[in-house]
Amino acid sequence: MNRLIIIGNGFDLSLGLRTGYKHFLFDYFLNSIRECFSSDSDTVDLDNRGYKYQDNLIKISIPESWNQEYTEAKLREICDYNGLVDVLNEYDMITSQFDLLTKILQLDAEYSWIDLEVMYYDQLVKISQLKSLSNRDKQISLHNARFSELKDRLIQYIAKIDSGFHPDSYLSFSHHYTEPFFNPHPKSQQSGGINAVQILNFNYKYRRTHMVCNF
Repeated sequence: MNRLIIIGNGFDLSLGLRTGYKHFLFDYFLNSIRECFSSDSDTVDLDNRGYKYQDNLIKISIPESWNQEYTEAKLREICDYNGLVDVLNEYDMITSQFDLLTKILQLDAEYSWIDLEVMYYDQLVKISQLKSLSNRDKQISLHNARFSELKDRLIQYIAKIDSGFHPDSYLSFSHHYTEPFFNPHPKSQQSGGINAVQILNFNYKYRRTHMVCNF
């Protein structure tokens, strides 16, 4: 008897790893806020209206009455992406410079899943319907450039999660989780055990899934 095991995109999340898009955006926005107080960053602008941070995707503006100590205290009260976005919107702290991020920030907190690829494609279709050819080409190039930058930031975030990964803490769980894969199905008419197992890994977000699956 042979067996095929398919590992999907949710496998990393099922192990409790913070590799979802909301985890990534939470980290990105949080670090951008803290960058407002970084003296070595060339993306920071301190003027009479308070601390600011800007890159090609977002602008962050700290309220005038907030200093670094108060901001850090405020951030410590926030435990997840939805809580952070609520604060960013309540105090008008974030301005998106990328249509895709604008739509994500407008999503209701009840959305537990951000389908980034579909949102990217839908926006691309919308741009492709512009009547002016020159404007359409310009907007498509800008859209793709912004998406590429967002993708690069996601890759850097996943690499950070990857570098802090300790497989020993997941092995006992993964062995219990996957033990049935290597035992014959109780309703199988075939006698004997499993002769060969082929694993297809479609989990593109986490590079060390194979270590968790080191059966």
